[in-house]
Amino acid sequence: MCKPTITTKTSEAPPALKHSSSSLMSTEAFETQPTFSEMLRHAGPILFFLFAVEYALRGGFIQFKDRHPLLEIDYNREMLARHIGTDALCCWTVAYLGFTSFMEVCPGFVHRMRGQKGALPKAGFESRMFTFRPAAFRLCLFFAIYQIKNMYDTFLWNDGWLFVGHHAMCLFVAYGAIFHGVAHTYAPFFFGISEVSTMVLCLLANFDDDHGVPGLAEAFPNVKVGLGAVFAVCFIGLRGFAWAFMGYYFVTDSLNAINNTDSTRDVARPYIKAQLASFIGLSCLQILWLREIGKVGMVEFEKMGLIGGQ
Repeated sequence: MCKPTITTKTSEAPPALKHSSSSLMSTEAFETQPTFSEMLRHAGPILFFLFAVEYALRGGFIQFKDRHPLLEIDYNREMLARHIGTDALCCWTVAYLGFTSFMEVCPGFVHRMRGQKGALPKAGFESRMFTFRPAAFRLCLFFAIYQIKNMYDTFLWNDGWLFVGHHAMCLFVAYGAIFHGVAHTYAPFFFGISEVSTMVLCLLANFDDDHGVPGLAEAFPNVKVGLGAVFAVCFIGLRGFAWAFMGYYFVTDSLNAINNTDSTRDVARPYIKAQLASFIGLSCLQILWLREIGKVGMVEFEKMGLIGGQ
């Protein structure tokens, strides 16, 4: 495989020592491109932890099953544990990793937001698309682990082939970032910060009769409306305005990388194209989702009596 080259100072500890870091979430473990076996050594405990949290939540809900009739049903407790203990927790984690690494990995975008027009020069696409970033790599690895757990849950709960396709595409894109160092500069936003809205959506999914707990929305209508409002704000801000800003530069850099990649980086072309196709597809979906958010919001406001019905 073609792996990005990174130089290390002679005063630093050797890569093997850095990769053996006891902190799985520390960037010190990823100062240089880890081997596949080293990645498995990090991924295994994290995947085990995700299963452990979910099963611990199931046990916790059993202790409270007498507090509400909905908790007396096994399916309901398992679904709550899945959406909270896996989905929401993982989205919060990647969002946290994205926020904490954004300034380190993407300083040019911060400067551009502040009005510095030359902060993201066109000639810098090589650096933005092909430079190995330890913090971004850590995020991409955790994102891939989450998608593996997601795929397992999708088959376990028979979510449908649409979700299988979504998780498979996410894994393919993450593969390109992990093994070929593609677009690390964009990982803190697209794999991290943008997932804030997804985290809220995962909590909101508990109130869906088909994919969550039947009857939960009727039992706690104000909580559902509150989460819906938070989701709408996060989605519009992150998946609307911020997504468009970051997306403009991502598309520009991707096209430059596809058209100008030299022979040593030709192996990365399919993954850049896959990321670009994923971005375009998700962007189109999000336009439709924004429309649906507006429709659902109007219905909920009518139910609350905040606006008059037709």
